[in-house]
Amino acid sequence: MVRIAVVLQHASGYGAHAALGIRRFAHERASWELRVWEPALDHVEEIARWRPQGIVGHLGDRALARRIATWKLPAVNVSLRVDRSPFPLVTVDNRAVGAAAARHVLELKGRRYAVIGGEAAPYARLREEGFLDTLRRARASGEAIRGDGWLKSIRKPAALFACRDLLGYHLARRCSEAGLLVPGEVAILAAENEEEAGLLARPPLSTV
Repeated sequence: MVRIAVVLQHASGYGAHAALGIRRFAHERASWELRVWEPALDHVEEIARWRPQGIVGHLGDRALARRIATWKLPAVNVSLRVDRSPFPLVTVDNRAVGAAAARHVLELKGRRYAVIGGEAAPYARLREEGFLDTLRRARASGEAIRGDGWLKSIRKPAALFACRDLLGYHLARRCSEAGLLVPGEVAILAAENEEEAGLLARPPLSTV
């Protein structure tokens, strides 16, 4: 048997979808034995004792990546943290995510367009860039919002793109607390397709 360690930081949302894709691939290879560890950082010694012959998963954490690199095994990173791994990377086209979000909000005519959360991480910055570039090409204006003052500063009606789903949930909650109608006054589109976060919001959020 070929032992493949699947290491995850979060077995939900993007992590769950990635794990399912890995498992579908492995099921076509009868000689593969998969074993899943989550969260991976809590199980490094256990993974080492199992002696895998290959590793795939969320290898964006620097401490985890350094340790796995010492094992000198084939490894593939499927993390969103695109700047923090020495291993081959298979991940989301984050600029395309932002571009898809922009094309969607452009269908909402007469709105002020904005993106929020782009400063959080490199993958979020790429989503922000894809969003704003697509708006510019469509000759529409958009802005990147920073900090907590967005609720007062943005002109309504507005269409906000949240670079991740949990942020979208918090934006919807803040709008509700301020008495703003979602989506009537503030339309919110999030990203990553984490159904749990989208369904927690009221009303439920759309997500890329």
